[in-house]
Amino acid sequence: MCPNCRGPPAASGALDARPLSELRLSDTEFSQFRKDAPPANMYNSLVDQKSPKLKIIGFNDDTKKVLKLSNPQDEDYVEVPWSSMDSVLWIAQRLEDIIHVSLHHFFLATDDGVIFKSFGELVCTVNAFKSRDQIVLTLLAHADLPSYISSNLKTHSWWHLEPEATSSTNPLEKCKAEFHLIHPEKSKDWSAYLEQRKKAVDAFESELSEFTGEDLSAFHEHIDEGVCAALGATDLEEDEQSVLHDAVIPLIVDGSDDGWGNVSRFDVLSRIYSPTRPKSVDVYLEYHYRTRYNLKTNIPRGPRAMNGFKSLVSLGLADVPPGRRWRGIDEREWNLSAEQLEGLHGFLYGTGSDGVAEKISRVALVRLLLGSVGFVLDVAEHNGDKDEQIQVADLRWEGTDNSARWLGSNIRRICDISALEQDDHDTDNEVDEDEYDEEYSDEEDDFGGRDGCSHQ
Repeated sequence: MCPNCRGPPAASGALDARPLSELRLSDTEFSQFRKDAPPANMYNSLVDQKSPKLKIIGFNDDTKKVLKLSNPQDEDYVEVPWSSMDSVLWIAQRLEDIIHVSLHHFFLATDDGVIFKSFGELVCTVNAFKSRDQIVLTLLAHADLPSYISSNLKTHSWWHLEPEATSSTNPLEKCKAEFHLIHPEKSKDWSAYLEQRKKAVDAFESELSEFTGEDLSAFHEHIDEGVCAALGATDLEEDEQSVLHDAVIPLIVDGSDDGWGNVSRFDVLSRIYSPTRPKSVDVYLEYHYRTRYNLKTNIPRGPRAMNGFKSLVSLGLADVPPGRRWRGIDEREWNLSAEQLEGLHGFLYGTGSDGVAEKISRVALVRLLLGSVGFVLDVAEHNGDKDEQIQVADLRWEGTDNSARWLGSNIRRICDISALEQDDHDTDNEVDEDEYDEEYSDEEDDFGGRDGCSHQ
């Protein structure tokens, strides 16, 4: 959310329960309203006659009436120009000009149930604006919210599988029904596993509920995509992939960006539960813009234990760069050995040939460790393939793009994969293929902010 684009705070008496048709101003009244309002010219500077147009539809007969009165063709909708550089506030201001109703009196909602209340969202961060079809938003009066929420509000679920019913009191049978275990081994620890995992599920579902009426955070999307990509590279059947997906539970997801997708801080702790044994492994990532990365694994001693972590990989960044061709990586350490990886593989998936162990390669396990904390990495296993960090949800990370080949080389080394042609090159001198030939300074940008953000 752009801090400069939040909608104006509701003034005393601004939350009016009357229908929008009664709040619509005449041409003369609206002209005076605009004169009395603080200057606001930015919202029209980004669009022109060639700009794409989104469609505003009404939620009920009254909002449709307002739109019909505002449409020269007497249709019950209006079209509003928009730009990929927009905030929702600027779209609301353009709509305000068309329908002659103060934006204090209405809300906008996407067709998938996201309600914009503060209007501070940037359209580049909203999933609905990524559609290639015409964007459709719904106009709501304040009084419409309860009715809209009851049937349209967006909710989220992480799980691919639903628990099965069981009348058994046996902890293992309960776990099999709840979590769809695959060839589980016998153990007296299933009771503790059941209690701990259900608490983790409940805590995460409580966190997901905070995104009701909103898009899921881009950080959660990174984790989901990383897990799915890693499991998709295994020999697991689709239902088995679902079991392992649901066994990855983010316990802490705490991140922020600059409002334009450039990650400034990201701390995440995810737990990977075994589908065959009463075991789990914690993976922790700490990211700070131009400061440090730390990625660690842990065999937990408690629900959220932070002790016992061992460093997997660290990337340190040098001082603030002078331009796009800077060599910013100051320090890189790969700390996971082949023996440790083998131990993790056996710890999570056992060694039996009738289970999942044989279907999950060592490379896939490393990708799962990385993916569980939001690193979506493709690892080359044959000449001609490319090591690549996959961008998800328009988030951008400083320092990782230039380390994909270095990460891939270390992963191949501990997974006993023959070195590829690219491994013969000096990975300490990796250069981003997208770098410009000429030096760059952010002072040359037309707008302030990283990567040309016009909202700062």
